[in-house]
Amino acid sequence: MDLIPLATSALVCLFAYLVTGVLTVQKARNAIPGGILLTVAGAFGMARGLTVTGLADRLAASLLSCFKWMGRADAVSSVYVTTSLLTALLSNGAAITLMFPIALTMSKQAGISFKGPLYAIMVGASSDFSTPIGYQTNLM
Repeated sequence: MDLIPLATSALVCLFAYLVTGVLTVQKARNAIPGGILLTVAGAFGMARGLTVTGLADRLAASLLSCFKWMGRADAVSSVYVTTSLLTALLSNGAAITLMFPIALTMSKQAGISFKGPLYAIMVGASSDFSTPIGYQTNLM
């Protein structure tokens, strides 16, 4: 609905949790593992490398051309399918790290808001369970 920015609403909720005692600062610190912070930090370098080398531009253009038959849904669909495939081969974090700069570039090339491709990344990275090779039981 875009009444207030997402970051603002998240900070308001965090402040409310801290004030009401639902969450303590120590619990909030302990909830974020160090490995996650390292992954996020590494993602910045990876995204910068994809952008600076022009690889993100080329991949975005290629994905848009492959999915252009879908019309207006081409950018979001291509991000979802590609992220789902990458998640089947790599980890969720690696798929998100690789797809974020590509989706950002793609949204600019397609002239659409970045929110659609961003949501497609989130759902696509979490949908590996639905593939035949995504989970041991599915494979059996």
